Amino acid sequence: LSGRGRANLEIKADTTELVTVAMAAIEGRRIHHQVMISSFHSHLLVLFTRHLPEIRTHHFITEAPDSEYWTGDGRFVDSIGLRADAAAREVISDFVQRRKSVWVWAVDDPEEALELASRGAAAITTNDPATILEALRREGYR
Repeated sequence: LSGRGRANLEIKADTTELVTVAMAAIEGRRIHHQVMISSFHSHLLVLFTRHLPEIRTHHFITEAPDSEYWTGDGRFVDSIGLRADAAAREVISDFVQRRKSVWVWAVDDPEEALELASRGAAAITTNDPATILEALRREGYR
């Protein structure tokens, strides 16, 4: 990976042991700017941010956060992975106003993908990339 690409490393288990191993691998290979760490566990993302501040972090969430999120762990994340059924226009707008990129998952219907893109979703995760990409391109999205 070093010097040749980018990676999204998802920390699935809620354990600091994985954080320690991942941080050592990233530091040892000096790939800080090539890696984004993603997880459902925001407190683990905070550990990355505190020890490797140049690492981008991505928090997966299943519903719109309450206001305390933004004074807590939410202030440490760079982007949000939001479940599609929680991606109301006002929720996406709130993230965008806070300069947080919103990635929506998992969207397999082209019309839904177009609606989410119109709301401001920066990225869409899908099981049918060819169909979704074609629909987005047809409407002028990149």
